[in-house]
Parts: sequence; structure tokens; C-alpha cells
Amino acid sequence: MIQITFQKPQVKELNKLGFNCVDMHFHTKYSDGISKIQSVLKKARKREVGVAITDHNDIRGAIEAYNNRNGVFMVPGIEVTSYEGPDILLYFCNTQELQDYYIKYIKNFKGKDPNGRLKKSFVDLIEPSQNYNCLVSLPHPCGVLWKSIPKFIEKYGHEKKLLEHVDAVEVMNSEQMKKANLNALKLREQWKKAFTGGSDGHSLWELGSTVTFSYEHNLEAFLESIRKKKNYVTGKEVYLPKRVIPHTVALRKHATYMPQTLMEDFKTRVKPKIKYYINKKRVNARQTRLGSAISNWKAYKKTKIFIGNIINKSL
Repeated sequence: MIQITFQKPQVKELNKLGFNCVDMHFHTKYSDGISKIQSVLKKARKREVGVAITDHNDIRGAIEAYNNRNGVFMVPGIEVTSYEGPDILLYFCNTQELQDYYIKYIKNFKGKDPNGRLKKSFVDLIEPSQNYNCLVSLPHPCGVLWKSIPKFIEKYGHEKKLLEHVDAVEVMNSEQMKKANLNALKLREQWKKAFTGGSDGHSLWELGSTVTFSYEHNLEAFLESIRKKKNYVTGKEVYLPKRVIPHTVALRKHATYMPQTLMEDFKTRVKPKIKYYINKKRVNARQTRLGSAISNWKAYKKTKIFIGNIINKSL
């Protein structure tokens, strides 16, 4: 069987073959999604699919879903947004470790937008993951602008750290364009990493549009099968018109914090750069004036010597 396929998941048929199918990327009302946890669990039972609740910088949905799973295979997770922009998916083997990671590295580092960029760098978010029994994956790594991992590496470096601490690459995301997913697949092949896939859904009808599946039905064993590349991913991109409603809701939630976020970004990102360029310009101006003064002094000395030589010859 081909491990990565771009087609609509036939979950019920895969389940009959003994596979455990899980949507590894889903958002709820606790971040920028629109679905309640009970509704997610009900839909998951109906579609016979497991779920990883991965709300932005928030674990309430993941813990509530795990504690009320009642037969639904749940993966405790979180999607965190680094200070530089790229996101990180973390999947834990239990809610205790998820809570511990959240309290130590997320809770007190949120910006004005609780679902936006954290006041922690990409490296500072992935390095502590090594202290936990968890799986780290890069979601939509070839997304646009600051979400792009290749652009992040080009600007900040850190490729060595990334390869050291990241376990997998999300090769199929139903919210991305086909080209972005194909580029993510190439990136995963280049780095020889494990792979995951998920809908990145923000509404119930998106649930299960992409799934990661393996023969393992135990949570720790399931994550380990991904780490060892013994899993499969199948899914299909969601048509653009169908994304309008959930994305409109998500944008409205983010827009609530937009003025504060822009002001915070100006103070922490733009203002320091302006100061840097102003200071650089001042230093350059000083250096130019100093250089001119030195040149004038050298010219004066040469002239003085020249005139002195003429006077001496005439005497």
C-alpha cells in the first residue's frame, strides 16, 4: 500500500482492514474554530474517525475531548505559533504532559491575541519538547508568508535545531492548496522525516477530510508508529468556496485583537528596526564626517610639506 495518497479517505473501509484513522489537526471554539467539543465527538463517532484537537495556544478543548471521549480515539495536542510566525504541532501521550508543557511554555507567553504569536521563539518552543513523550510535527510547512518553513530557515537559520527536534512534517492539509501540499511532501522527502496529515478543520463538515492511519490502536503506540514511519496518510484539499464560512469566523475572532496586535507588533518588531536603521544612519554619517576630516587633515599635511620643500629649495 502507498503510504501517502491524495484522495478522499475511505475511513469505514480502512477501519474494516484493521486500521485506526485519525484526523491529526482540528480546531474548536476554544481557538478559531466554531465547533463545540460534544459536537466534534458526536461527528467523530458517526464518521468512525479519531481526532487530535489542536487548538491554537490552548489546551481546554483537547483535555475536555479526551476526558469525554467515550470510545472515540483522541490524541491530546496543541498547535503553537512561534514569535517568528511558523506553527508547531505537538501530540502527547497523555493530558498530564500536555498540561505541564502548556503551563511552562505557553500560558504566560501569549500576546494580545491569545491564538496568535507567542512571546517565545521557534527554537524555544521545540527544544523543551524533548523532555516529554510527545511527537512534534510541522503543520502546513509550505504555507504563505511567515508560515513558510523554508522562508523561516532562509531568514533565521536554525535548520540544524529544527532537524534535531522535529519528528514529522504535515504532508497533507485539507486547508492548503495542492501545490503547497506537494511542496510539503518534497520537504519531508528532503529531510527524510516522518509524516502526518490532518484536515486543519475549523468546522464539523471538514472533520476527517484528511486522516493519518496505522494498525496501532493504543495512543503511545500510534504516535510511535508515526515516528517510525509505519503509518499512512490519505486526504484531499477542501474546495475553496467551502472554506469561506469557517474562515470568516476565524478571521472575526482574530480581528477582535487586531488593533492591539498591530500595536504590539509595532512596539516589538517595527520600532526596534526603525531605531536600528536610524542609529546605523547616524553612525554612517559620523563615520563619513570623520573620514572627511581625516582626509582634509592629510591633504593639509601634504600641502604643508610641499610648500615647506619649495621654501627650503628657494633659500
